[in-house]
Amino acid sequence: MSLLIESHRAAREVLVAVMAAAAVAEVASTHLGQARERHRRIGPSIAEAVLLTRRPDGARADDHGTKQILVIAAVAGLLAGWEIAHLPAVQTYANTWPTLAIGASIALAGACLRSWSVWTLGRHFRREVTIEADQRVITTGPYRWVRHPAYAGNLLTYGGLGLAFGSWVSAAVVLTAAFVGLLPRIKLEERTLERAFGSAYVNYERATARLVPHLW
Repeated sequence: MSLLIESHRAAREVLVAVMAAAAVAEVASTHLGQARERHRRIGPSIAEAVLLTRRPDGARADDHGTKQILVIAAVAGLLAGWEIAHLPAVQTYANTWPTLAIGASIALAGACLRSWSVWTLGRHFRREVTIEADQRVITTGPYRWVRHPAYAGNLLTYGGLGLAFGSWVSAAVVLTAAFVGLLPRIKLEERTLERAFGSAYVNYERATARLVPHLW
């Protein structure tokens, strides 16, 4: 059975629109957040993504390849999910307009969560995290509930896209691959932040979950 997004132009347009909206939201939240913090002159905070620590001598710590791992895992998961979705046996209760709508909605929700996280960090959001002397732990916005809301948003987007492909199995495969790829990044990031901010970050860890409130 052919996939809905292959046989119906409108379905393809929905998927393309979701991906375009996610990209636009990322760019917009980055620039709007930067403009907001420049105006308010808010002090620096912790940014999440590619973790690079600035040492006193100006050198940068190696991220141990965790950026490459998370990118490869996400891409591999999406490609695998796309191929798996073509198997008729895994299209049960999926590959329909309702599941396309559900998947698109989940993906958009993830993009919104990531954009909120980026906007909260403002001008201090980078894909390289720079630890400097005057930085502080940020606990506003989505950071009130989870330590890595931008990553949580990514996972929602990946899982939603996997479902939009036309299979619940594809959604599970894409989500699992992306999650596994994030684990080394989260571990390295938290270890570095603990060293940089000491008890302030440790106490924040104790009060919040990593990705899912009250679960993990």
